[in-house]
Parts: sequence; structure tokens; C-alpha cells
Amino acid sequence: MLSKGFIAQYDQFVNGSLDHYDAIPNILSYDIDEEWKEKKKKTILLVARMDERQKRVKIALRVWKKIQHENWQLKIIGDGEDLHYYKQLAEKWELKDLSFMGQQDPLRYYQEASIFIMTSAFEGWPMTLMEAMPCGCVPIAFDSYSAVHDIIQSGRNGYIIPEGDIDAYAAQLKELMNNDQLRNTLAQNAIKDVQRFSRENVAAQWKTLLESL
Repeated sequence: MLSKGFIAQYDQFVNGSLDHYDAIPNILSYDIDEEWKEKKKKTILLVARMDERQKRVKIALRVWKKIQHENWQLKIIGDGEDLHYYKQLAEKWELKDLSFMGQQDPLRYYQEASIFIMTSAFEGWPMTLMEAMPCGCVPIAFDSYSAVHDIIQSGRNGYIIPEGDIDAYAAQLKELMNNDQLRNTLAQNAIKDVQRFSRENVAAQWKTLLESL
């Protein structure tokens, strides 16, 4: 499995011994950005496939409607069948300081963004969190899948919001936007904590598993 949180769920289907399962995560997509502080802007980023069933970008737009801030921008990267729908909603709700960037190489956007938002209904192993955190981009996600707890330690390196609580999501995002010290502290912790998913550390887990067989 990718997360220990999935083991008990899987066991409900196969009714086997939990001793027969293990969990090893995916590795980081990017190297740690040691110069992240110099690159940061007042930008919030969402990177996702434009698919409402899973990614629920509509929730992100609803959150942005609640807290639009004249000094901040929200950038959305990704393409998919629901992109036109999201653009229509943004126009209907008169959302400002919002840009749909389409399909892009997201690395420089992670490097410039200060906050990363995820609104997914479910994920296996959320690679966008693994892409954001090495760049000092503080993540916020819903408690909608177990693997999120493997990556985010809420209040230390990001925030996990109770599933479906849009008001709490907006309030936490607003606090991060308005508190530079908090944001920088969480970003530093994110960079430190995410290193446990480095190639070397994950390879060592595979080595231990294979040698035990």
C-alpha cells in the first residue's frame, strides 16, 4: 500500500492477516528548494485535473468567494472536462484576482506560491502535496482520505480541515494569508518533514521489505 491508513480498509475486502501488508509511499517529485524564501509571492495555488467528481474545484472557488483579498491571487493549474464550468462559475460569482492557467509545468508556480490548497474528495497518494511542500508551499487539505495524515501534520506543516467544512477551510486560509510568521514557520516545517519521502529514505524502505521476504 501507499499508506498504512489503507491497510485496514483493504482488509475489509480480503479478510486476511494484517501482518501480510506493508505501506511504502511514493518519492518526492522535486528536490528541496533551499532558496524558497526569496521566491515567495502572495499567491495561492491549486494544481489538479479539472474533474469535479474527484477534485471538487468548485469548493475552492466557494472558499475564494468568501475571502478574496486585494493583495493575494489564486492561480489554478490544470485542464479537463470541467474547466469551462469553473470559468463560468468564476464569472457568475464575480471572482477577482483569480487566474486559470491551463496545463502548465507547475514547478515555478509551486516555487512562487505561499499556500497550496487541495479540495479533493479522495486520493490515493496525493502527489501535488509532495510537489508543493519541498518548495515551501504550505498545504491545506480536507480530511477526506487517510493518506493525507501521512503527509500533513495539521498545525505543524500545513492544515487538515474537517471534511466538508467550507467555513473552517476559509477561516484557516485567511489566517495563513494574514500571518507571515505562521506561514513561514509552517513552510520551514513542511520542507523539513517532507524529506522523509526522499529517494534515499523510500529506497531504504523497499530494501528492508525485499530483504525480509
